[in-house]
Amino acid sequence: MKQLEWLFVPTLAGYLFLILCNATRYRISRESGYHLFFKSAIAGIFLFVVAIVANIYLGTSDPGHKDINFMVFVLASIAPPLFNIFYRSGRAARRAAEKAGGLVELLLDEAFRKDLFVEVSLRSGKVYIGSVLEPGLGGDKSDIALIPLLSGYRDKDTQELEVTTRYGHFIRRAISELKLSLNYFRVVMPMSEVVSARIFDFDVATMMAKHQSARAAE
Repeated sequence: MKQLEWLFVPTLAGYLFLILCNATRYRISRESGYHLFFKSAIAGIFLFVVAIVANIYLGTSDPGHKDINFMVFVLASIAPPLFNIFYRSGRAARRAAEKAGGLVELLLDEAFRKDLFVEVSLRSGKVYIGSVLEPGLGGDKSDIALIPLLSGYRDKDTQELEVTTRYGHFIRRAISELKLSLNYFRVVMPMSEVVSARIFDFDVATMMAKHQSARAAE
């Protein structure tokens, strides 16, 4: 049992370190199964070695397993906040998305940072156009949130967008008369349901619609 304890505690501490440290938390959120276990074990072994060295440095020539385990969890708890001072969460999340090839996440993040509108298409065929509140940096296990301006669906045959609901006027009126916050109208959806996303510009959309109408009339 003691052998299992020596293995279990560092692995658990390693997992704690990985989910608290910005440099690793967004990559770990994309992992599962034995990949996550082995990465936690490797981090735990590193913390275990550092704990032994720290105990010896502090004057404990023959530290017991309880002393080592305590130090391992102390390191797993206090080291990440120190690292996070120099490596912010936004930067870490974007880098993890880049390495994972999360182009949809990166586009939504760009729209969020630059205050641009996006068009998001879901597996159900539903389409939302609006302003991004949460870009969902974290892969399929994360959620995205936006304030909708328009919503509708894609025609099954032509794939053209059919707008069915316009939210802008209603939201402005509700905020003014009912004193509701903008967050009250947010729509949250899992990233796993997103089929595609693109930057949406109303002027470009109007120009494209006129062009398509002109071609159809020829």
